[in-house]
Amino acid sequence: MFEIDHDAGSEQSPEWHINGDSKGLSLGPWFSTYHQYTGNEFWQYTVEKDCRVTAVLDWDGAGGNTVAWTINTDSAGLAPPQIRDTRPSTAERRILEPNTTLECEMDVTDPDGNLDRVVWWALAADIILDITSVSGREDTARITPSSEDIVQEGVTAWVISENGLITSSNRWAFARPDPDSQFTITGVETNSPIGGGETLEVDATIRNTGRESGGTLVDLIIGHDPKRVSTQSVGADPGEETEVTLEFEAGQPSGGREVFPGRVATRNDTHDFTIVVTEDDSSDGNEDGPTPATFVVQEMTTNSPVGGGENLLVETTIQNIGDETGRTDIQLIVGHSPQVEDSTMRTLEPGESATFTLVFQAGQPSGGREEFPVMVDTGADSATRTVAVVSGNEDGSEDGPTPATFAVQEMTTNSPVGGGENLLVETTIQNIGDETGRTDIQLIVGHSPQVEDSTMRTLEPGESATFTLTFQTGQPSGGREEFPVVVDTGADSATRTVTVVD
Repeated sequence: MFEIDHDAGSEQSPEWHINGDSKGLSLGPWFSTYHQYTGNEFWQYTVEKDCRVTAVLDWDGAGGNTVAWTINTDSAGLAPPQIRDTRPSTAERRILEPNTTLECEMDVTDPDGNLDRVVWWALAADIILDITSVSGREDTARITPSSEDIVQEGVTAWVISENGLITSSNRWAFARPDPDSQFTITGVETNSPIGGGETLEVDATIRNTGRESGGTLVDLIIGHDPKRVSTQSVGADPGEETEVTLEFEAGQPSGGREVFPGRVATRNDTHDFTIVVTEDDSSDGNEDGPTPATFVVQEMTTNSPVGGGENLLVETTIQNIGDETGRTDIQLIVGHSPQVEDSTMRTLEPGESATFTLVFQAGQPSGGREEFPVMVDTGADSATRTVAVVSGNEDGSEDGPTPATFAVQEMTTNSPVGGGENLLVETTIQNIGDETGRTDIQLIVGHSPQVEDSTMRTLEPGESATFTLTFQTGQPSGGREEFPVVVDTGADSATRTVTVVD
């Protein structure tokens, strides 16, 4: 991004040249808005090779003044800023309730430590909501605009470094409320599993359970790093149901098979499901036979912390992502010296899910508090949580408030990934203590554990935060490599086994 002072010698918008070729003027709503807000003219250009950028002032006069930049490209050159996390997710569509504020927050990084500012734009209205300062290698930027200042098209942001390198965010989109109408998702059907390059079709049934007629946007959101890929608008009278079809064209799966989450969302309701994309490996278009029943752990939550002698409840959702009906023994494995403490047999058809609770009676903790891992294991997949057992006084009262304790509520990945690609680990952390606290949340990778990414979070009691940690994979030995990744808060951890393929 190139900027010049509008008062540098011209009453006109500058004309911009790349290596002597004219590329246009700084004319249009965003150019004029930026000038009114900052006093500067700007131009954005994607640099692919060495070039000279020139701004010509007073271009229709005699020998106009010029400002020029010489840009050299190099593999070791400066990199643009990055957006590590957004809160809320830009895949979430919030309602523009009157007289409310709507916070937008981003964690931003710059590998060269040159963060400078974030320009926040209200789309459609073409106005700048704010310009917030950031600095260093990592920082957080946020705004809390009034719902009166933005429209449904939403908010986007430019993250700019001191050197003028720029990254644009996805947009936070919004919807207007319809008084007294409520849209519930009563059914979702898909054509999953599908082949790479085929179209995923999601048929959703929406019912207006409110008292008034109204409308809503219905979004299809997919991926471990959620993205809105399709949106339809529907309307219905009270009690009326309507059907809508949302579509998404799948890419080719890494490793021959890819499993990732999907969600249908209205402004009042959501419905989650799993998408399976397979690869056609044969020359005649036939598949290499059905995939056997494969049981994966979709969700795992606990009622930790519990008191000594109380029951630890582990609720889990298991799905058969294979093509055949199958049966498996699902085990609850507890402790640093692992013991099977509960188990259940389940038979599931292809694509079918089951949610159930496994139970372990906790003993009295040594030292007043004890932490240990619990694992749900299907034989083909597993998920782990660290739980806590605490003791109170003899009269049942607690010894004061519990310090801030950060628990891993959810953890998903985009595994399998190709060699050299980014492994994305999305996690939700909650402060289950009674006090506000701050902790360093680490992504630990490999059989010889190494910290590959981390982020600091401050959470109030009961508050949760969802964000993504990243690890760039290497080339797998033997064409395929599996290893554990751990999200560790210091008080809790969760583990997944991930796969890198050639």
